[in-house]
Amino acid sequence: MDQALLNKGILYCPDYVINAAGVISVGLEILGKWTTDEMNRRIDKIGDTLKDIFDRSEAEGAPTGAVADRMAMEVITKARKAA
Repeated sequence: MDQALLNKGILYCPDYVINAAGVISVGLEILGKWTTDEMNRRIDKIGDTLKDIFDRSEAEGAPTGAVADRMAMEVITKARKAA
């Protein structure tokens, strides 16, 4: 669907990116690292992540959903290598 939106010139914000605060909160709770400051610090980065997605989408001519999926996999791969 995100390709169809791109073709129509509609900017799509992947839902799991714009709704990330809930997942961030739960993750921090599970890790025992939830604080208001930490939660706000991470939420503040969501806008930067969206900008990165939009910039990469435009540069690559790729749908934002595909770009966001690739970026998520990059984070997961990096975390696996660090473990």
